[in-house]
Amino acid sequence: MSGVPQRRLFFALLPGAEARSALDALARRYAPARARRVPLADLHLPLLFLGSVPDAELARLCAAAAAIAAPPFSLVLDRIERWRGGLLCVTGTAGADALAFHQQLLQGVQAAGYVVDTRPFRAHATLARDLPRAAGRVDEPIEPVRLQADSFCLMESRERAESGRYSVLAQWRLDKAGDAAAQHETGAIPA
Repeated sequence: MSGVPQRRLFFALLPGAEARSALDALARRYAPARARRVPLADLHLPLLFLGSVPDAELARLCAAAAAIAAPPFSLVLDRIERWRGGLLCVTGTAGADALAFHQQLLQGVQAAGYVVDTRPFRAHATLARDLPRAAGRVDEPIEPVRLQADSFCLMESRERAESGRYSVLAQWRLDKAGDAAAQHETGAIPA
């Protein structure tokens, strides 16, 4: 599909200000000086990676996301781990509400015609990249970081961006009654 404008997209949760600050403090504490810490504004919890999506399909993808009907849920991140590829991640266990939401999102995106990774959801946020091998193994409990998921968003990953590596294209509120409602669309999505 060369010549067709595409974007590298994924769905994610954005931590609130308090959780974001806690995650940033963990990155400062555990990431060696030579590692690249994820900027505060770019911290997120990935839900579902979509890969390269043509711009012409964004409206269909957003319609699938808007159809999600799920209540807000909480996540607790309580471990810090070094992952393959030199990543420093904070991880946690997803509860039943988070797993049900993820499954509904997965099924909605698949029903819209997208082929996506179907591995089980693992709650995590990348705090730093390019950890040197000399940093050794990291896998230990931490003071729990609590996140309240009141919304989810569609994000774009950009290789070389001047103002952050990720941008939010659209965001949907999770309603207590179980209805997702479009909360914000940045205008970055063509009609």
